[in-house]
Amino acid sequence: MFRFTFRLIGYLALVGAFIAIVVDGARSIAAGRLVYSALGDAWTYLAPRSLASVQAMLSPSLRDTALGTALLAPTVPLLIVLAVVFLLLGRSRHRA
Repeated sequence: MFRFTFRLIGYLALVGAFIAIVVDGARSIAAGRLVYSALGDAWTYLAPRSLASVQAMLSPSLRDTALGTALLAPTVPLLIVLAVVFLLLGRSRHRA
């Protein structure tokens, strides 16, 4: 059950990374320079209320340091790393 859930989350993160690559690619072509979307921008676009609730739950110092740094990071690499971690957690065991 957990392996299926981890693989599902991993594949959904991989799909999200692919969509973010396409969006960033289109924006980069239109701008004539490399443009990437930050995680905070993507999160605000998809679910602004959840971002506000996460920010309200954290202490101000943690919100400014850890969450602030993470929200400025590019979306695609973070989603790819998340996908790899969950896909590795959900891989099936090889029987010898």
